[in-house]
Amino acid sequence: MDVKTYKQKCAAIHGSVAAVFAVQNADHDQKDLELVDQTDCAGGACPIK
Repeated sequence: MDVKTYKQKCAAIHGSVAAVFAVQNADHDQKDLELVDQTDCAGGACPIK
């Protein structure tokens, strides 16, 4: 890619990355998310849920 094309592509990029991600993924990254607390941690090793 040459410099001119690169600059054109950069100029076309706009908006909030976080907002676009939320729209595209509809918060699927939060699906089945379960928080663990200290009662789930035996010996200081917390499980990944």
